[in-house]
Amino acid sequence: MATYKQPTGFLYANWHALSSRLLVHWTLGRGRTVEESSTQPAQPIVLYEYNGCPFCQRLRAVVSELDLDATVYPTPRVTIKGYARTGESRYRPVVAEKAGEVMFPFMEDPNTGISLLDSEAIMDYLRVTYGGGALPRAFSALPISQLMLRSLRLSMYFGVLRVPGHLPAQPLELFAAQGNPRCIPVFDALSCLELPYHWKTCALGSRKLGELRDRSGSDQLPYLTDPNTGFSSNNSRRIVAYLYETYQAGNIPDETIRDYSTEGASSRHGTLG
Repeated sequence: MATYKQPTGFLYANWHALSSRLLVHWTLGRGRTVEESSTQPAQPIVLYEYNGCPFCQRLRAVVSELDLDATVYPTPRVTIKGYARTGESRYRPVVAEKAGEVMFPFMEDPNTGISLLDSEAIMDYLRVTYGGGALPRAFSALPISQLMLRSLRLSMYFGVLRVPGHLPAQPLELFAAQGNPRCIPVFDALSCLELPYHWKTCALGSRKLGELRDRSGSDQLPYLTDPNTGFSSNNSRRIVAYLYETYQAGNIPDETIRDYSTEGASSRHGTLG
């Protein structure tokens, strides 16, 4: 069996945990609690996004606050040296074909047939359609395009850069909330490995807390189950180690934040504003 370099060591895991707490703190705990009454659609919304993208992060916070479920297809960057490159990406070409450009997040709602780019447009749509038109609450005084750097999320494996991985036969299932710092490293690993998953949002006050207790025996998040192997756990570090050990299929790219570029991004991309 091949041995690959994995971003899961002791020091790395502690750095990841710290950066996740800072991310939640500097986004004012958004996504930690169900704050708005919502209607659960018959089918989960579909999201193409990656957790290393600050615009995706704030959409995920609103999805958590509305207690909505989502089927997530991760779209990490294939290189930090250019934004819109698709390379060997599993799902970026899908978005390029469906949306006509490479920009994230991208949402499809199978309940209404609506598809949207741009986090602001998607958040407004979800509030109107499933949240009764609840008014948005400000996220943070920090410029959103600088959030990744300001929160020490300097590693490309905090949900930013693609790691070659095997595609599971069935999507994984995850109970988690964007505003819970223990969940962030799991979101990041799923993003980097491009693993599709059914996300059952379960912020404080969620109507799914009873289901979580029945399934896992506790209220602790995150809780991941893999129908392909029978694995289940509510230990964040164990989950991240499992995901890399089970699905990584190649070495991580040798790139750093010094290589960062927005080359190829459309003129309306937030990092260019």
